[in-house]
Amino acid sequence: MSLEKLHELQQELGAHFQEGRVAHYGSVLEEIASLGKQSLLFDSSDLGTLLVQGVDRISFINRLITVDLNSLSQGSWRKGLWVNGKGRFEYRFQFYLRADDLIMATQQEAISKFLQKLEMYHFSEKVSFSSANWRVFYLQGPGSRAILEKIFQHSPSTQQFIQVGNVLIAFYPQYQMEEGFELLVPESELKEVFYRLIQASAKPVGEEARKRFRIQSLEPEVGYELTSDLIPLEIASLKPWISFEKGCFPGQEVLARMHNLGHPGKILVQFSLPPLLVPEKSILFHEGNAEAGVITSVSSYSPSIALGFLRWKFREQRSSFFIENAQGKIPVERIF
Repeated sequence: MSLEKLHELQQELGAHFQEGRVAHYGSVLEEIASLGKQSLLFDSSDLGTLLVQGVDRISFINRLITVDLNSLSQGSWRKGLWVNGKGRFEYRFQFYLRADDLIMATQQEAISKFLQKLEMYHFSEKVSFSSANWRVFYLQGPGSRAILEKIFQHSPSTQQFIQVGNVLIAFYPQYQMEEGFELLVPESELKEVFYRLIQASAKPVGEEARKRFRIQSLEPEVGYELTSDLIPLEIASLKPWISFEKGCFPGQEVLARMHNLGHPGKILVQFSLPPLLVPEKSILFHEGNAEAGVITSVSSYSPSIALGFLRWKFREQRSSFFIENAQGKIPVERIF
């Protein structure tokens, strides 16, 4: 019901929905052009939260994830991953440490399955875990801090979060912005907080523009780049999310071996495309029809750009890539 009320407000603001998410608020191009010019509000309520409590909460979670939580102080937050025994991606998290609990934000649809997995690892530790009721908004770009201080009278510093009432606010710039925040908002307050942010001059932005921004910034997303085929070291920006000093965790040996002795099998790069509709998951070829990688995320708004994985052997190549479809060979050029 809380999400329905939020969606009703978004419809009043001109939202166009696609597969249950706001695609845009009337003009994708205007939303894309607004990056870096004003504070943008993203509805990421597909991200939910779970709560870990008990005296062993840090030690229990710490031995299962890639990041070291032992140095996490109360009121600070950190990003981390859960990988399987083969070192492949399963979950992405933001961790928030409060006085009596640890909050973990991840994909809402994955929480039920993840809680079952935690039970498998739970033996005698004094710890409990349950689904929580926070969802996520992002506020990004110039003026974001001023908006938060106008509404909540406070804003957090780097790597810190604050709690105002039931809302948690973390300093979390994205899309190559210097100013940005993540808000954990109780489901019962989603509509109210979204409305207050809009009233304070935040511009609501849909998923089409958000995809564009993250492609420009080489930011991976769950279901696109972050899949069960991924070894996290194949994405350079994920390396800080992995500790090689804290000791063992599932998949640690595989990641350590790649880190110390080898190199990733593929790397994440950015491409430019012709102004055509290029399907995601398209196979990427190099001259001579050698399979070179795969396209994972596409923004077809001019100029068309995409993210994709390039096999290690082609890492020095910048051109002569293509994909094939009914129209024939479509040229693809590497940007970064």
